[in-house]
Amino acid sequence: MSQVDMVNKEFLGLGPEVSGLKKKLLETAGLVEKSVRLSGDLFLGKSVSEGLIKEIFQIEALVNSAHKDIDQECMRILAMAPVASDLRKIMAALKVNGDLERISDQSVNVAQNYDKLDGHMNASQAFQIRKMSEITNLMICSALDALGSGDVDKAKKVIEMDDSLDTLNSQAFRNAIDGIKEDSSQAELGITLILIARNFERIGDHATNISEEVIFTTTGEDIRHAGGN
Repeated sequence: MSQVDMVNKEFLGLGPEVSGLKKKLLETAGLVEKSVRLSGDLFLGKSVSEGLIKEIFQIEALVNSAHKDIDQECMRILAMAPVASDLRKIMAALKVNGDLERISDQSVNVAQNYDKLDGHMNASQAFQIRKMSEITNLMICSALDALGSGDVDKAKKVIEMDDSLDTLNSQAFRNAIDGIKEDSSQAELGITLILIARNFERIGDHATNISEEVIFTTTGEDIRHAGGN
């Protein structure tokens, strides 16, 4: 079964009148997944960073356009007064659509901040950022797989991964502050690294949001803020 077929069957589960919405949501998810991957590739020491940055911005324009189209289609379907079970799925689609758009924005933020680094990261800093990008990419891929298949177990694993990303974000913040204290001339570099780490952490948050919607849509269980956050 193709991923499009899985979304049609599991995630929205509505009639053929919304097949365009299902297809558009999945296409947008694919674009966002690529954008996150490209933002991580910036830190692999490749000499093609300028081309990657350009492509990330191009993807953002496509995602922004799709974001509006999907919202409008969801509103059109809501105006048809769907039954309660379908209403829950349409509301989930609206929320996921918003998260996809914000993930694309965060990828652009990574690219913009990367451009400010001008290659001044040391090996330790580069390793830490690459580790965050790897976890973020895995979270996005897994969240979108869960979205397509309705796999609750996979969605829960994404949520569990967010703790590791939060820990790395905190470490990046502390390391940057320590570096600034030792050498104030490194303030701009430190602040930029803090922003990049925060960008990846926010992408992870949106992957978590998508996973929570998968769980809610599939089981009816609302696990948001279950940890008191």
